[in-house]
Amino acid sequence: PETLVNVLAESGLDSPAKYIWMAVYWCFVNALIEELFWRGFVVCQLNKSMRYFTASIVSGIGFLLHHIVAMQLYFPWPAVLLGSVGIFIGAVLWSWLTFKYKSLWPGYLSHVFADIAIFWIGYQLIF
Repeated sequence: PETLVNVLAESGLDSPAKYIWMAVYWCFVNALIEELFWRGFVVCQLNKSMRYFTASIVSGIGFLLHHIVAMQLYFPWPAVLLGSVGIFIGAVLWSWLTFKYKSLWPGYLSHVFADIAIFWIGYQLIF
């Protein structure tokens, strides 16, 4: 909790209202942008030259690396490594949902709920 409080204070997000607004953006807008890029573009482009499962794994690694770069700026490495497991599993799951339903919506909704859970836990730890 102390690390999160310090990160938020440095970012100017140390009040509950600011945290909630940031969380709303992250959960709904950022998740949509990530789904459009990673599943809607990257997986589809990779799938032109490899099987969908392999494209999902490769895209999942890219999604994971993108998040590791961001997380390591704010969190200690044990937290980054633990979070990485969930991020990679989520990325592959969201690719599978996109493939199964031929739509980004199921993966996007799942991504939104995962982000809501993360920010809810953060809120509980911080405030």
